[in-house]
Amino acid sequence: MEPSTQWYLFLRNLSMDPRAFFIFVVWLSAITVQCSVGLFSDLLGQLASSCNDSALYVNSGVGLRVPGVPSSCSVRRCYTREQLLKLDFNTGSPPVTPSPSLGLPLTSADHPLASTLGLPCSTVPFAHGLPGPLSLPPSMSSASSCAASDGSSLCCRLNDNGIHCRQLPCLRNRPKKAHRGHRRRPRLRSGAVLPDVPDRKPRTQATPPTSSSTPLHIALFNAQSVSSTQQACKRTDIVDYITDNDIDILVLTETWLKENGDESVCADLTPPNYSLRSYPRTTGRGGGIAVIIKNTLAKHVSFNTVLPFKHTSFECVQVTLALHQKPVQLFCIYRPPPNAKNKLTDTMFFSDFHNLLDHCNTLSGTPVLIGDINVHFDDCNHPSTVKMLDLLDVFQYTQSVSQPTHKKNHILDWVMHRPDDHIVQSVTVSHVLSSDHFCVLFDLMTRPPTPPPVFTSVRCLRTMDRDSFREELQTALSPSLTADQLEVVLRAALDVHAPSLRRRVRPSKSAPWYPAISEELRDAKCERRRAERKCLQTGLTVHKQIFNYTKNVVTKIVHSAKTLFLQTQIATCSSSKKLFDICNRLTGRTKVSPLPTVFPVSELPDVFSDFFIQKVADIRSELDTLAVNSAAPTHVDASPACTFLAFQKVSEKDLREIILKSKPTTCPLDALPTPLLVENLDLLLPVLTQIVNDSLLSGVFPSLFKTALVKPLLKKSNLDVNVLKNYRPVSNLSFLSKIIEKVVLKQLLVYLNTHDLISHSQSAYRPSHCTETALLKVTNDILSALDGGDVSVLTLLDLSAAFDTIDHVTLLSRLQTLYGISGPALAWFESYLTDRTQAVLVDGQRSAPAPLVFGVPQGSVLGPVLFIMYTKPLSALIQNHSVSNQSFADDTQLYKPSSPAETHAAIQTIQTCILDVKSWMVENKLKLNDDKTEALLCMKKSTKFPNSQPSSVQVGNTDISFSSSARNLGFTISSDMTLNKHISNICRSAYFELRKIATIRHTLSVQTTNTLVCSLVLSKLDYCNSLLSGCPLYLLHKLQKVQNSAARLILKARKKDHVTPLRRTLHWLPIQARIEYKLSTLCFHFFSASSPAYFSELLTVYTPARQLRSSSDSRTLVIPHTKSKAYGQRTFAFCASTQWNSLPSHIRHSQSVQSFKRALKTHLFQKHNS
Repeated sequence: MEPSTQWYLFLRNLSMDPRAFFIFVVWLSAITVQCSVGLFSDLLGQLASSCNDSALYVNSGVGLRVPGVPSSCSVRRCYTREQLLKLDFNTGSPPVTPSPSLGLPLTSADHPLASTLGLPCSTVPFAHGLPGPLSLPPSMSSASSCAASDGSSLCCRLNDNGIHCRQLPCLRNRPKKAHRGHRRRPRLRSGAVLPDVPDRKPRTQATPPTSSSTPLHIALFNAQSVSSTQQACKRTDIVDYITDNDIDILVLTETWLKENGDESVCADLTPPNYSLRSYPRTTGRGGGIAVIIKNTLAKHVSFNTVLPFKHTSFECVQVTLALHQKPVQLFCIYRPPPNAKNKLTDTMFFSDFHNLLDHCNTLSGTPVLIGDINVHFDDCNHPSTVKMLDLLDVFQYTQSVSQPTHKKNHILDWVMHRPDDHIVQSVTVSHVLSSDHFCVLFDLMTRPPTPPPVFTSVRCLRTMDRDSFREELQTALSPSLTADQLEVVLRAALDVHAPSLRRRVRPSKSAPWYPAISEELRDAKCERRRAERKCLQTGLTVHKQIFNYTKNVVTKIVHSAKTLFLQTQIATCSSSKKLFDICNRLTGRTKVSPLPTVFPVSELPDVFSDFFIQKVADIRSELDTLAVNSAAPTHVDASPACTFLAFQKVSEKDLREIILKSKPTTCPLDALPTPLLVENLDLLLPVLTQIVNDSLLSGVFPSLFKTALVKPLLKKSNLDVNVLKNYRPVSNLSFLSKIIEKVVLKQLLVYLNTHDLISHSQSAYRPSHCTETALLKVTNDILSALDGGDVSVLTLLDLSAAFDTIDHVTLLSRLQTLYGISGPALAWFESYLTDRTQAVLVDGQRSAPAPLVFGVPQGSVLGPVLFIMYTKPLSALIQNHSVSNQSFADDTQLYKPSSPAETHAAIQTIQTCILDVKSWMVENKLKLNDDKTEALLCMKKSTKFPNSQPSSVQVGNTDISFSSSARNLGFTISSDMTLNKHISNICRSAYFELRKIATIRHTLSVQTTNTLVCSLVLSKLDYCNSLLSGCPLYLLHKLQKVQNSAARLILKARKKDHVTPLRRTLHWLPIQARIEYKLSTLCFHFFSASSPAYFSELLTVYTPARQLRSSSDSRTLVIPHTKSKAYGQRTFAFCASTQWNSLPSHIRHSQSVQSFKRALKTHLFQKHNS
């Protein structure tokens, strides 16, 4: 086409389309700065579609890139057949006379090059700059070697021996693939397909055999960070992309995820019915690999990050797909670019990569290596590329990605495999996801497993006829029904009106918010695909902008729909439990305990059942052996003056109150779901009252309620799932069983508290007692000792399976001798403990019932109280050694103050006490865990010992070294009694929770965010905060910063906004005021006689020597004398008394707890916000 014709076509387009004017201005500006007049003519030719079927694209030497073509073949210029035959290969411009450098009879129509020119828009790239002969491949030695219809093209490369050409594969006759998110290769405006094969490949990939099976769809994507809050839209796009393209495995590189703290990001990044495995970079920030895999494949996949050789230049995760006899070894690689900061070099990488390829040859199965290795496959002459291709040639691997994978038109993400394996097929590149890299998709030619059908039993309670159900209940119920008869009636009525149906569970293929936007989203995605095709066809800037705009539209639609759906779900939550279930799911808190893989699923219930029973039996057998050789101290249990002969009948009113206050949890053992039972409580209450009273008066616990269902849960997520001892049994009892226990417990506690029969040193399961009160007593005594110049030896004892090994005979004997329980009441407890069974429930399958001959029922209401009644003699035994103790359930603390000179004697006393404690436990079938016992030597840093400083305490046959700190009932105690480590732990944990909430803040309202922050963050700041009284202000300032961050998160304030108005808006007290609030409340309970008995040892009511008008205030405490601010003024006795006396008199004399707390908060709010 002549230039005048080009100008005419261009001006015609300009007059018809205003957008053409914008294109003309853009191109004209670029040409003026960078290009020559010849290139301008070429660009006008592109705009006017001037490249016809008889034109040929060759390299012009100007830096214009063509997507999908290597750099040496990437610049194009339209030439006709006649112009090419006159082309001078040294200059790239057509001379007037033919160039002799071709060395060919240019007038011959049968020449191979002339036959190639007959192809429609054939691509013949030429490297130039040096003269040399033109060498053609043998396959093109004749004019008939590639007809004009087969779509072949010619690629030439320059070396020292001249220009060598080779025929590229024919692209036109490739079969069409079903649309799965793959994009068609870009075509030129004339219709010819751009070649996507580089000018050098290590091996020619063989055509894989055809297979009728569906292959695995694999995707590789360098996300360039998915961890920050700003990447929420990117995570939504990734989930949407996986769902749209039915990806089986998505490998993400450069995730920037952390080892801990990114659970909410992982949850947001995981589509339904998928699971995510993250492998963060172990050193420094950035990097990281994550694998998102379908749940149907999870059981066939194993992961490994430990290679048999040392490698530092790249990160690697080995994914073994054991789908058939010959597994696929998928190596996911990310290689950071080498620079001076990371001290990585190309030499290190090629050495490590050589070792990796060598390791692949030793593995069974088919190796496939994918990832971002930051080597430019498109630049065939780059030294790193040449060396990489040579390395692949040596090991007979090929690289199958031929289109640019980076926004700068580089091929950085590789898919490497052995061509003879025929394992990789249909490699394409998608531009939909937002990053500096594009997504690589390919098919792995291995048949995925067909998941077995999953069935579940459901009852349609929502659609059942509630009125008919009530009528049937009313007809069938009778007050004389027993527990067994009631179960039969309830199950029969439920089976009639809501029969159990066996339904197949079909996993959802899309997120739950998609149906609301299906039409709008489908249209937007069609526009996006259309814009993507146009962008790839033309490469024009305006089309790229349109494509980016359509991508953003789709992202906005999906992200907005997701946000609206979650906000609606949270706003319509009918209970706090549902709210936290949703938020736990969003923040990655949902814990799905994995199961062992070495046992068949059908055998797991019986395997776990045998293990749990045998574990207790082994402990009891060991204790029986130790009891024979143990010289246990003898104790005479004094019988109390009071007695408890029988339980009182419960009224319908009291039983209704107990049922309505109970959590409506449902156990599979329940005949009727708990919500339905509560809904029909007016009909069932007379029957239930009669059953409960019959049990209490007859002294027989219904045998129907003696069975427990046990679910095995992994103790920690990082433990080996195939080791059974890493699982703990979680027991679940029927709802009515717990109701009967609550009725009994209510009467039992009244009896125990009235006659003061519970040990004063036991703080568990008692009103007005908690872990905080127990810790206040311990720390107060230790700080007082340090204030006086003494030291304290603190020992924390640990028991193994404490509730499971209790001897029933000993417990019943102790109930009678220590607590005066006899008659029908004792008979009821005997019936409650005996003939119990448990069955393990795994994936809907139950084991055979196993008898429980030891222990108190786990998950029960009475079990914990029976345990503290069982261990009451232990406190008296410890006090006989002049050793102080505090207990919370099975956690026991022993401590003894002494002067530095007498420390060794104090340690000897502690050791003797522990020896007697251990003997008592052996006698009473409890096992002391020597290895998990901890010890601290609490002292000032300036303390000097006259002799050597003690270093350990002997517990049994184990020497327990003194620790610098220990976690005691959730509070970190340091040996120097400073609070630095504890506050650091609080801040770290609180910020961890804040980061999780921040990732879902866009889906939450202010009220919901406030609820979450108060429950998950402020609860950590308030836990045992009375122990922080008197600590240095710089430590409290750390906690205050956490609270300030929480307030800004709730109200979406900026970092530099003043926080005092935010606290006023939320009506929050600052940290110091919250500590004062807790101290004042504890003192009020002390004056109300509702505090632990040991508080009377710490607080003393002020009594004046003589009566004066100024001393008429009877609610004043004595402030004890102290020596040091660092220790004495941090004791609970000093801080609580000081704070209480500083309150106004009208607050101290409040009549109720509610009025006191209301007046106290108002007072502190005005004091600290004035």
